[in-house]
Order: sequence, then structure tokens, then C-alpha cells
Amino acid sequence: MVFPLFATPRKADLAWTVLARILSFGKDRGIITRNPCERGGRLYVADRRDKIWTEQNIAAVLSVGSPEIQLALVLALWSGQRQGDLLRLPWSAYESPYIRLRQSKGVGASQCLPAVLCELYSTPPKVGDPLS
Repeated sequence: MVFPLFATPRKADLAWTVLARILSFGKDRGIITRNPCERGGRLYVADRRDKIWTEQNIAAVLSVGSPEIQLALVLALWSGQRQGDLLRLPWSAYESPYIRLRQSKGVGASQCLPAVLCELYSTPPKVGDPLS
């Protein structure tokens, strides 16, 4: 049986980091003389190369996708917003000539995008309806 805290390499790395921080606290205050976690390595290696869309991938979706899918793709490409932020984006965010976006993470910073992106959508925006 695998302890749930170490079920994945990423979770194991997180647990190791927390333990290392606790032990470094003790070492800095003279409670312990040595921190065995000081030079620990990592198990998890992030490799997102397979998640990057090529120009051919984008062109293929834009050539066959519905107007809604095209709009979603262009908004994602041009805004760099997280999926959840785009899924919660209401039509009321469309304020010609801009689209106002608010990020859910961080300080909730907002940004404006040119509303020309909405021209991909075949019908005019309806206030309150989600873009998706």
C-alpha cells in the first residue's frame, strides 16, 4: 500500500520540501545540528512539450471548428488566461472595443483585449450568457 502523501512523484517532492523546511527551521535555531534533507533531489520532472500546440494544430482547429470553438481558441491564445477563467467569462465582459478579463489567481488583476476577437463569433454577444 502506498501512503497517499507519496502517491505520485510530485506529491512526494512536496512532502520532501515541507520536511526540509521544517528541519531547516530547527537547524537555523540550533535545535538540530544537521538537516538530512538539505541536498535532496527531485523525483518529479515537468515536461509539457506534448501540451504545446503547433501552428499546424491551431490552423487545423480554426479551419474545421465551429465559431464558438474558434472564439475559445483565439481567446485562449491571445489572452493566456487559465481555462477556468475563460469558461467563466460572461458576454458582459465584452465592452466594445475591448474584452475585460479578470484573473482568479493572484491579486485578481484585470486585463483588456481588443474586441476584434469577438468578430469570429457569428452572432452578436448576449449580455450575461457565457462565451462557451
